[in-house]
Amino acid sequence: MNNSYIKRLKDVNMHIRMLLYFSALFISIFFILEIFNIYGIPFTEIHGMYYQRQHEFLNALNIEADIKKSYLERFISELKDDVSSLTKDRSVTLRITELDKLLSETPDKLLVINKDNKYVKGLMQELNQVSSRHGLYKSIQLTDSSGFIMASTDSSEIGTDVSQEVNFSNAMKCQYGAHFSVFKDEKTDRLIIKYTNKMNIETKTYLLILNIYMGNFIRPMLNADIDSAITNDVVLAGPDFTYVIHSKKLVFRVPYRIKSEIISLTSDGNEGSIIAYDYRGVKVIAAYRYLIITPELSWAMVIKQEEKDVYAPVLQYRNKRIIFFSLSFFIILTAIYLISRTITAPIISLTNSANIIAKGDYSHDIYIDTKDEIGTLASAVNLMADNLKSAIDDTQRLARLGNMMFDIRANTLYWSKGQYRIYGVAPETFQPSVKNIMNIIHPEDREKFQELVKHALSSTYKKFSQMDEEYRICLTDGTIRFLKARIEPRFDDNNILVSISGTTQDITDMKLIIEELRQKTIQLERAQNDLIRKEKLTVLGQLAGRVAHDLRNPLGVISNAVYYLKAVQGDSNKKVSEYLEIISSEVNKSVQIINELLDFARTKQPQKKNISIKELIDHSISGITIPDNISIKKEMQCQQTNMLGDPVQIGQIFINIILNAVQAMPSGGILEIECSAIENKLAISFRDSGVGIAPENMDKLFHPLYTTKPKGIGLGLTIIKSLAEANGGSIEVKSIEGQGTAFILTFLV
Repeated sequence: MNNSYIKRLKDVNMHIRMLLYFSALFISIFFILEIFNIYGIPFTEIHGMYYQRQHEFLNALNIEADIKKSYLERFISELKDDVSSLTKDRSVTLRITELDKLLSETPDKLLVINKDNKYVKGLMQELNQVSSRHGLYKSIQLTDSSGFIMASTDSSEIGTDVSQEVNFSNAMKCQYGAHFSVFKDEKTDRLIIKYTNKMNIETKTYLLILNIYMGNFIRPMLNADIDSAITNDVVLAGPDFTYVIHSKKLVFRVPYRIKSEIISLTSDGNEGSIIAYDYRGVKVIAAYRYLIITPELSWAMVIKQEEKDVYAPVLQYRNKRIIFFSLSFFIILTAIYLISRTITAPIISLTNSANIIAKGDYSHDIYIDTKDEIGTLASAVNLMADNLKSAIDDTQRLARLGNMMFDIRANTLYWSKGQYRIYGVAPETFQPSVKNIMNIIHPEDREKFQELVKHALSSTYKKFSQMDEEYRICLTDGTIRFLKARIEPRFDDNNILVSISGTTQDITDMKLIIEELRQKTIQLERAQNDLIRKEKLTVLGQLAGRVAHDLRNPLGVISNAVYYLKAVQGDSNKKVSEYLEIISSEVNKSVQIINELLDFARTKQPQKKNISIKELIDHSISGITIPDNISIKKEMQCQQTNMLGDPVQIGQIFINIILNAVQAMPSGGILEIECSAIENKLAISFRDSGVGIAPENMDKLFHPLYTTKPKGIGLGLTIIKSLAEANGGSIEVKSIEGQGTAFILTFLV
């Protein structure tokens, strides 16, 4: 029984419960007794039908094996008696002696040997008389010591030579007189047993050879079952199991030893019975016997039957009892179910309704039309659900919350009043469904919402505990609301997803507050950074002005001294003149650096005038030496546009930017200068195809004293930014490392 049935069992009265208990007890006792009847009782001497069937079958196998062994032994004895009667027959020995004498006197034996010869004819009659006793012989041959067939029951064999056959040489060497061997007839592809016996007449030796098809004389004995219902397979195998005679018309020879536990026991000379696997790998019940034919030849006999066939009657009995047990069990359960259904139906209905209410559907009513205790309980639960629903609606309205519940089995979606209120729809006009909800979701968030629904309903996503997601909805009046949803799964006792419940909260006000706070934070950070930058620039400007002033006078003295030395020295000493030029060059560089420091330290108030941007750009380019490997392209869409600014300061901005572009293209390139006017703004861009700026250096470009040039001091871009801002403009930098850099200036027209 599963857990749900046990729970229902506790709800019925004592009478039904006892009925169930006694029914289960009866079925258990019946089942246990049948198990003991078939398999027996463990750890006792009481055995079941399996053991009895096995014991009886082993006894029958042993009896049949002994009888078949006696059949084979008796046949071999009779075979030896036939040979003995021929070797001791006086008339046979006389005919052999006369025939041998006649052959020895004739050079060509074939002229003497024929079926009309009286000696040959007499010997053939004697041999045919023995052959007719059993009707099993293929042929009986008589040969001399050289292998020449003197007589045979098969006239076609007379006069042939068998000295090259293996069995002939083995028989001649045999010390026991009689020799058994088995070989395969190449013409018929059948196994033949040769029984060869020596005949010593006077001083000469002759061989009497009996050829018998093994299947003809042995298979009938193997098939002579004492009880044909017991056995189905008898096997007689030769030495080391290299050839096998099967009772089911199978005679074959293999070039290797067939392996199995039964064969190993039999080949060692053992006899008995066993349950084991045969050479096919099939489990069988077998009796095995060992037969010694001659000291050189022994046979093993195995009588077996597959275990499944032996136990078939027991299995049939077991299957019938299982069917009977199943029918009985079904009838009892049906009767119990019909009786208990009428009693437990109201309780089950009440339980199911309570589960629905527990999942969040407080509008569900319990309908039990009875006046007993269960009916009273149902009315009380309905009243409690109504009160709880009103309290939850009030709470959700104040907290801007709503809840939903999707019953997967019933395929129904329930929304609370708060959920309708959040989505801005009315229960009378809006039917909750995934399709209708998607129409309200903001277009940019629909894919996100679809993934949320897909994950929640997917059969491969049952392990999630809860999911939180934020998305937007668009109301009918165009208002956008921000919502946060949390969904949780509900599983039954078998860990199967049965429903999904969720809570939705309107977080629009919170989102607006957070966004406003973020904007204020950004503005505050920018103001703080600008204040810190201005303070640093002020301090640095004061320091730069003082340093420049203190260095300018010594440099002037050095410059005058160099000038005097050049005038006095003249060209009399080239080495001194060369060093004076170096001193003069370095002094000029120092003066240039001091001028940059002074420009940075004392940015003058711009003297604004009406400026033609095109003319100022052309004038700035004309004052710079442009390398031959750099070309300048201008696209001036603002040729007729003038702006108000300081032409000297803005010209200095243009010159510094163009110089930086030239220095950024040591291998040549293109400098594109564009000018465009949009409304009341003028945008001027300088775009080079140089080495570009590394991303990690972009934020440091306008910091004073930051430079990547080996001879720069890092004030050029800082001065450019200060001059642009002083003239009411701004500067922006865009760069891709390895592709180039663009400086974009923006001024008010």
